[in-house]
Amino acid sequence: MNDKIQTLGKLLGFSYPLLGLSTGVRSLYQLFFKPESTHLVAASLSLLAAICYIIASVAFFKRTRWAWRLGVGMLSFELLGVLIVGTLSLIYPSVIGRTAWGQFGRDYGFFPLIQPILGLLWLFKAGRVATP
Repeated sequence: MNDKIQTLGKLLGFSYPLLGLSTGVRSLYQLFFKPESTHLVAASLSLLAAICYIIASVAFFKRTRWAWRLGVGMLSFELLGVLIVGTLSLIYPSVIGRTAWGQFGRDYGFFPLIQPILGLLWLFKAGRVATP
C-alpha cells in the first residue's frame, strides 16, 4: 500500500506543475493574443485554475506543516471550483465558455476533477505533515 501512495505522490508531483503550465499558457495566450476569439470568463477561470495548480504543487514537494495546510486549502478550493464551474458550464455554457474547469475538466481528460481528490487523499493518507 505504501508503494501505491508513493507512486501517487510522484504522479501528482509531475502532473500538477504540468497541468498548471499548460492551463496557464493556454489562458494567457487566449487573453493576450486571441482576445477576439476568446471568452474573457473562460480565459480568466483557466488562469485561476493554473494558479491553483502551481500553488498546490508546493504541497507535493515541501514537507512542512505550512505547505501541507496550503495544499489542503488549495486542493479543497480547486475541487469546489471544478464542481461549481463544471455545473455552471452545463447549465449556462454560453456564459462560462470553454475553461479548464468547464464540464468538470473535459478538455483536460477530467484531470481537473480527479486530481484534487487524489491530491487530498495523498496529503491525508501519506502522512505528509512534517514534524515541527
